[in-house]
Amino acid sequence: MSSRYKAPEVPDSKVTPTFVRDELLKCFESANAEFAAVLRQPVADDQLKRQVKSFVEQVFSQ
Repeated sequence: MSSRYKAPEVPDSKVTPTFVRDELLKCFESANAEFAAVLRQPVADDQLKRQVKSFVEQVFSQ
């Protein structure tokens, strides 16, 4: 994940729960990638995506 997340501009008709979930994951992935870079802890994109997805699923299930 090399670029900072920026929410896309979409019409209201395209905003669905699935769209919001996917954008939320992208945002968290971006933030976590930036944090890892600040800490100089390299992390693979697929590993980062798995960690973020697991975290978000756990928080929302609680």
